[in-house]
Amino acid sequence: MMRILVVDDDQAARHLVTSIARSAGHEVLTASDGAEALEVARTEPPELLVSDILMPRMDGYQLVREWKSDPALAPIPVVFLTASYTDSADERFAMDLGAERFLTKPVEPDVLLAVLAEVAESTGPRGAAMAQRQPRIGEGEILREYSDRLVRKLEQKVIELQQSNNMLNAAMDALSTELQVKTALIEELGGRIDADHEREVDDLRAHDELGDAIDGAQVLAVVVDARGVVTYFGRGAERLTGFAADEVVGRDWFEVLVPAGERDARRSAMATLLASGGTDRNESVLTTARGERLTIAWTDVCWRDDSGDIAGVLAIGVPQ
Repeated sequence: MMRILVVDDDQAARHLVTSIARSAGHEVLTASDGAEALEVARTEPPELLVSDILMPRMDGYQLVREWKSDPALAPIPVVFLTASYTDSADERFAMDLGAERFLTKPVEPDVLLAVLAEVAESTGPRGAAMAQRQPRIGEGEILREYSDRLVRKLEQKVIELQQSNNMLNAAMDALSTELQVKTALIEELGGRIDADHEREVDDLRAHDELGDAIDGAQVLAVVVDARGVVTYFGRGAERLTGFAADEVVGRDWFEVLVPAGERDARRSAMATLLASGGTDRNESVLTTARGERLTIAWTDVCWRDDSGDIAGVLAIGVPQ
């Protein structure tokens, strides 16, 4: 039997995996995010890590990156169990980080137990000189892939929210017309409004969970409109630059954070990106609130408004 560390910010999911593992006689330790998991593992090392990916403070990708860079933890195998990052690119990146297995929720108990048994058999007792998986890509590629994962997940949520808003607006327009001629159906229509509202609330909650995960990561998440005016400045950006969001939102990005000698070049690069409507990877320098220079590797993606017109740039940056 093994000592397993289960990491998930969802208490119900954490309890379910814990119960399944204990039913097979395994000892289980738990943590609610990546930062807590590292503290637990360094105090009481497990023999296997089972981790979710989308979590606040430190997500699963960041956790495994830290895990594999710690000589004491690197030999301990990792299994990802996720409901949010489920496409083939997500799985490939997880395996590139050094994970042994990649599972998606919901998972059947017998499937999970079989995977735990396979990993235990393939890696042997903790500390044995076995061939545990190590990262297959370098640190630079890890940072690029990680920023891509965040950008694509945020893009997906933005699209979902736009679709939800469009559906809600259409429903409200239809309701307004119907109420003018069918007052007898007010109660029934009220039920439809409630259902639409509940769906919208669910979408907003999902967006908030992603926002918490991105804001908890050591990355800059920034959105600017086509003029370069900041419309979103994440908590990670606040921590890394020293600027509060209310000091930056509504102001010109280039005037506030880009060194004077580089502003024209950065404005020109943004204009080129907006004209192409695509994606750009680049490296540039920011000036922090303390006057320090901070080098950032950016992944910049054009975003579109409800009418399909290019409205600005979504940027995810990783400090170098």
